[in-house]
Amino acid sequence: MILLYHRVAELPQDPQLLCVSPSHFIEHLQVIRRWGRTIQLGKLDQALQGVDRRRHMIIVTFDDGYADNLYNAKPLLERYDVPATVFVATGYLRSKREFWYDELEKIFLHTGPLPDTLRLKINERYYEWELGSDANGGESFSDWNVSRKDDPTVRHCIYRTVFQILHPLPDTERQKILEYLAAWAGMDTASRATHRTLLPQELIRLADGGLVEIGSHTVSHPVLSALPVAQQVDEIARSKACLEEML
Repeated sequence: MILLYHRVAELPQDPQLLCVSPSHFIEHLQVIRRWGRTIQLGKLDQALQGVDRRRHMIIVTFDDGYADNLYNAKPLLERYDVPATVFVATGYLRSKREFWYDELEKIFLHTGPLPDTLRLKINERYYEWELGSDANGGESFSDWNVSRKDDPTVRHCIYRTVFQILHPLPDTERQKILEYLAAWAGMDTASRATHRTLLPQELIRLADGGLVEIGSHTVSHPVLSALPVAQQVDEIARSKACLEEML
């Protein structure tokens, strides 16, 4: 069994369902320890050749490379002696930007005011939304997430729609649109402390001791299947080379 996590953190809102709280992660680790044998993903082939395969093998993984993987997840992994594999998008290691989906949440789902109208041009197609009274902000609807079929405000509707539009785009196009949206909303693009990614020196600390192994998760976190093959290879190769140089 391979378990996929992103973050161990408690946030005011989590629209993409990326977070598990530290207390819940402890409960997960307790069950994992009782239920099976934990290994790192890189040791799976070796484990499959072993004699004792009666116990369920469990692999814990984290995607993206959030800073809380070091500060919240690793201490708990050490406490319960559970190894893990963290896949890092290397283009964000030295970036002061958040992941694009986090920036989108910051722009649309905060409780402050926004302009009354949003106009976007993406891939020669024009979009326009009137925010009406929802431009004024107000209630945060902190328990809302994208698994819900309802959108409690126009902001949530725009957030969901723009997310779907941006998701398959190349990173350069996404960043241009995000910069436009940040300017429209009157926000800067600097990362919030609660949403920042690992710094290079923090990545080294995360890997120190060997309990956590590091894997490649591309450079810019694109949808690989939406890219030409040559760009797919470049994203993977450059990410791998960056990690090998650092670690």
